Amino acid sequence: MDHIFSISKKPSKSLNPYKQTIFNKLEKSVLCSVSSTNVVAFCTESNIEEGNTLFWSSNVYVADLNTPWQVHKILANSSPVTVLQWDYTGELLLVADESGSAKIYKTKEYLWNEWTLVLQTYLQGEHILAAAFFHSGKRICLNLEKKENTSYIEKFQHVKFACSVKQFGNRPASGALLLTTTGMLAVVLLPQPTSQAPMIMATESLGPSRIFVKTADICYGKS
Repeated sequence: MDHIFSISKKPSKSLNPYKQTIFNKLEKSVLCSVSSTNVVAFCTESNIEEGNTLFWSSNVYVADLNTPWQVHKILANSSPVTVLQWDYTGELLLVADESGSAKIYKTKEYLWNEWTLVLQTYLQGEHILAAAFFHSGKRICLNLEKKENTSYIEKFQHVKFACSVKQFGNRPASGALLLTTTGMLAVVLLPQPTSQAPMIMATESLGPSRIFVKTADICYGKS
């Protein structure tokens, strides 16, 4: 494994050493997620652009892997971020935290330094543990028999795959699935860009009573 690049917080000259020690001992989650367009999203425990801050916040940044030295900040969250998830197109970024807040961001005119909030929902009293966007039904896999072929059209092939949620006319719906530490599943259906319809959300429990989920992973099935 090769080390590609590193991002470090700017050193502080005026910060009290005692306060610096306490600040560094805060144990919060640090997440990282790479989109299909080679854009990395990551969160930090503090603002990497300010070396003398004493206020804790869970900050979310993005950077293009072609120019990783250009880091852009999306938001500073008051609660620890627990989920960073891209959709299959690499346009939407879902940010969820341990206070039950889930936000979906999108770039403004494909500018990495300008992001707009597409959707925001709140699950009161819940700790969001994992999330995944709906599958669009489009899947491209490597053809092992032609992996040495110089033509990308021959090297990759489209595989039949069912979309997660279908709309009228069997069109794939856009949305996300959220899982909390109490075993609650929340499904969020995003409205169409040209529609004025509101967001649709439904919740369901994994069992007859609430349970404690410590870790989880979400995958897609063919059906």
